[in-house]
Amino acid sequence: MFIAEIKTFSPFGFKTTDSIEVLRDAAITWGDMVSVHTDPRWHGTWKDLQEVRKLTSKPILSKGMHHTDDDIQKALDLGADKVLVVGRVPATKYIPYCLLEPLYASQLPTYPLDATIVWNSRDLATGAPKNKKLWTLFRSQVTGPLIHASKIRLPSDVMPGADGFIVGEHLLTFIKASQVH
Repeated sequence: MFIAEIKTFSPFGFKTTDSIEVLRDAAITWGDMVSVHTDPRWHGTWKDLQEVRKLTSKPILSKGMHHTDDDIQKALDLGADKVLVVGRVPATKYIPYCLLEPLYASQLPTYPLDATIVWNSRDLATGAPKNKKLWTLFRSQVTGPLIHASKIRLPSDVMPGADGFIVGEHLLTFIKASQVH
């Protein structure tokens, strides 16, 4: 599953020269799912989620930390189909609606491993790349879908065995390189 992320800014030094409209149109056109940032550290807002919901019937991922279950419910109420939850496991009733991203490999055993788990190539504390050997650890333990996120520029950057991937910073480059139809 290609999750196309509308990303204009990152606290790790990324700022696009492409317009939000170009990125939004590309994500809606090419992605199997559209990822919309709601976290202000990535210049996202709840309003962005609402606006994209009006433009597509494709599934939408609310991309933020979602520190509380109330944040998850708000994202769902505003039109998200799925919600990224970072560093914690939400209430059981929300797990089917979530992509769960442990901050550290040591958290993985505390997660429901049959849920959708995200392995982020970037350490969210430092912005540095993670050791790719961690992918193998995740892939060997996760029994549900495993999604690769971050540092994907080309189709060849997607980790082997990924059930899906999120492309944001290099969205237009990825689309051009993959010639997705």
